[in-house]
Amino acid sequence: MVRRESRAQLILVAAIVIGISIIGFVVILNTVLYTENVTSRSAIASTNSGLTSQLSLRSNAPIYIHHENQNQSSSTPSGIQSAINDSLAHYGDLIEISRVQQEPTSIEIETIGTPDTGALVVQDDSTRDFTNRNNDANWTLDDAAAVRQFTIFLDNDSLVADSNSEHAFAVNVTESAGSYQQLRFSRTASGNVTIERTGDTTGQCEIEPADDELKIDLWSGSVPGTSCTFAGADSMSTPEITYTNADNATGSYQLLMNDTTVPNGGRYASGGSDSPRLTYVVYRANISSTYATPELVQESRMEVVVYEPGSSSRLAGGIDSTGGAVGGESTSTPTPTPTTATPTPTPTPPPSNQPPSLDTLDASTVCNNWESGFFGPRCTARDVTVSWTASDPNGDSDIESVEIRVINEHLFGESEVASTTITSGDLTDQTETLSLSGDADRVVVVVTDDDGETDTSVERL
Repeated sequence: MVRRESRAQLILVAAIVIGISIIGFVVILNTVLYTENVTSRSAIASTNSGLTSQLSLRSNAPIYIHHENQNQSSSTPSGIQSAINDSLAHYGDLIEISRVQQEPTSIEIETIGTPDTGALVVQDDSTRDFTNRNNDANWTLDDAAAVRQFTIFLDNDSLVADSNSEHAFAVNVTESAGSYQQLRFSRTASGNVTIERTGDTTGQCEIEPADDELKIDLWSGSVPGTSCTFAGADSMSTPEITYTNADNATGSYQLLMNDTTVPNGGRYASGGSDSPRLTYVVYRANISSTYATPELVQESRMEVVVYEPGSSSRLAGGIDSTGGAVGGESTSTPTPTPTTATPTPTPTPPPSNQPPSLDTLDASTVCNNWESGFFGPRCTARDVTVSWTASDPNGDSDIESVEIRVINEHLFGESEVASTTITSGDLTDQTETLSLSGDADRVVVVVTDDDGETDTSVERL
């Protein structure tokens, strides 16, 4: 016969067993959730770092290539191509060193195939006349090549007078199909510059120069800042370009071709720094990057255009970068400057159409209300405070908006829990507070200027 005391003991033991089982289940579940959360955060962090490196490459590759183009002054196409590959590999090493302190990281950056390389005829000694290295006044710059850029900077005082126009400096452009144009430059008694156009079309422009130097864009067929226009090299497939009476003009010029088949024949110096000289530059390249960590491997490809057709800017010592167009996908933020690596050689000044720069970003969160839950207390209402400073490399402070997004990371991915866009106040130095319910793991800030250019940064909470 079972006594009541025995039944009570059995019930007590059963309750204890059930309690221990529940506690064990909760502990196991909590461990699984914690492990999954830590693993997800690690993978997300690696993914963000990979995207960060890709966007950094998109921004910096044109500057690195332009820097090598200027520094190398290469006398062979293969020389500049090799130098650029070495420079990109060094850039990848710098990023790798900056990341390896957080996690094992391997980064490889290289060009795909042969970069598009062009011959560059350049004279940057503005005190020299336009004769070739043999001092020939009538000579050919290129025999028949597709022109990518062609700009002349003329010293107005070096031109002959209108009354002596038959001896005036002239640029002759002859297309393989037979079209022809001559531009003859002379100076009036009042100091204006006359451009006389003969050939398939005729006409004349008289220009009052704004300073001692006149800029002529022979690719687009224009004199910037004036209404003077003519047929440009962009309308001709493979023109021959010659100078006539080149001893009657002083200044500088740069002629960039789309290919490298330009004979020298003693007309130019080969590489170096003499004027005029023939050198080679990479104007477009396809680049691959591989970002590998223990958690993931990211591969990307992008096209980098360093010198757009028709750019007419100038830098001492060579051709100017115009900002560069970069194709490919990337949605992350610039990589922080490595603190333990060898400093990167200072690149040339940034182009005039640079995107805004998000210089500093700080984010913090404070819980305003705690509630008890099954797994312990949880925050149901919090404030996220975001402070930032931004700048415009162009110097005109044209930042139009700052977008702030607060992201919550969870087992099933991530979700946006709060956002706002600020368009008023001092957008270069401001603090904003967002109120929300639930958890928050990181803040994404996007700065946009009036050209639609953006810079993005991420701060974990």
